[in-house]
Amino acid sequence: MKKCATKFCRGKTTERNHSPYCPKCATRRFKDAHPIKYAFNKLRCRANERGKTFDLTIGQYEQFCRETGYDKLKGKHKYSMSIHRKDNSKGYSIDNIESVTLSENSRLQFANMPNWLKDEMLEASKAVNS
Repeated sequence: MKKCATKFCRGKTTERNHSPYCPKCATRRFKDAHPIKYAFNKLRCRANERGKTFDLTIGQYEQFCRETGYDKLKGKHKYSMSIHRKDNSKGYSIDNIESVTLSENSRLQFANMPNWLKDEMLEASKAVNS
């Protein structure tokens, strides 16, 4: 195995040596070169992990990003944008997604919870605070 071609990286290339970069650096380079495709693939993989259907195409996702500015405003801050499914029983399709802030998405998630789960969460938070 060869050393990664990225300066100061201590990673090793894959055994087949198709790329001069380690997997971590190769992923970072792809993310920098193709940010929309990278975000699309991450969204699709996470939907698959959670067992949600994913009917979006890359063209629909690019159009969604252009219309809402999602690709430029997404992040981890409470005012960053995230993708919200209007109907949680359905998967990701162009008519079931919208761009909302992370704090709004969290509020919507709590509003759509069953009442018994809300009660358990409120009791647990009271027990922690007292």
